Amino acid sequence: MAAIPFIVVPKVLREHLGEDGAEALVDLLNQLGAHEVREFRASVETAVNNLGAKVAQDISALSERLAREIAQLRMEMRDGSSSLRAEMQEADTALRTQMHEGFASLRAEMQEADTALRTQMQQADTALREEMHDGFASLRADMQEADTALRTQMHDGFASLRTEMHALMYRSQVSLIKWMFGFWLGQLVAILGILKLVGAL
Repeated sequence: MAAIPFIVVPKVLREHLGEDGAEALVDLLNQLGAHEVREFRASVETAVNNLGAKVAQDISALSERLAREIAQLRMEMRDGSSSLRAEMQEADTALRTQMHEGFASLRAEMQEADTALRTQMQQADTALREEMHDGFASLRADMQEADTALRTQMHDGFASLRTEMHALMYRSQVSLIKWMFGFWLGQLVAILGILKLVGAL
């Protein structure tokens, strides 16, 4: 039990009340103080008990609420996980479908491009072969014309050369005949002179 505070009666009250009155006043105040202390302690204990009960009740209610919220959160997480798995599965399926369609479209485009390229190469090869054939034909024609012109020029040249050789041979023969005629004429004159000289002897 807590000690009751010591009460000092002021001197003025002692003088008016006297010693007996002051002591009686002190006893009365002590009794009142002890009674108030007991009531205060009882009220404090009651308040503490009530507070403890309320705290325990609040803790129990909080625990129950926390347990319900945890259970609800677990359920929501389970539902969310299931929904997330379903969404991921749908997204994976859609992605696989898109990839399959994209690859199919890409293969088709590559096939079309390959076909078009082969067609263009075939056309280019055909055009090149035609150009080469035309070029070779034109080259053969040019060579044929050049060969014909060369043969004509050679024939004309040989003909002109034969004509010149015949003319040269003719001139040579004429010169030779003239020389032989002059030679034999000189010999005949010489013989006649010798014969004349011999006849004179």
